[in-house]
Amino acid sequence: MLQAGYDYSRLPNYDDETKKRNKVKKIKRTYKVVNPERKFIIKIGCLAFLYALLLVFLCIKSSTLGYQVVELENEVHRIETANNRMSFAISEKSSLERIEKIAMQDMGMVRAGFSSEMAIPKTQHTINVAEIDSEVKVTADKEKPLDRIINSLSFLAQNN
Repeated sequence: MLQAGYDYSRLPNYDDETKKRNKVKKIKRTYKVVNPERKFIIKIGCLAFLYALLLVFLCIKSSTLGYQVVELENEVHRIETANNRMSFAISEKSSLERIEKIAMQDMGMVRAGFSSEMAIPKTQHTINVAEIDSEVKVTADKEKPLDRIINSLSFLAQNN
């Protein structure tokens, strides 16, 4: 219980405590009123924007792929044309007319034909043997070897 007539104001720490209590101020806080519908509309708008970006990206991607397909088709057409040219060159190089022409011109071959060639039966040819003539005198010391060969060949030529 408190004694009547006791004064706390005369205490040395009393003033400090009251001043401290009086210095605390109450601050009024203002809160924003958040509209949930507005939040929902903003979120839907962001999602629609991202979806539009995705659609633009996919359209660009599909158009570049379309250009690549056209380029590849042109390349296939060029390769098929080159392939046809090569097959034509191969067939031209391996044609029988060209091979026959090269054989006749470069290799000297003759075309087989019935009128140009005939089969002839082989006839026996008699060979005459040279007879020794007593007039030919062999003098090895006086004649040179080259002269002897020439004389022998001329003698054989006269007998045949």
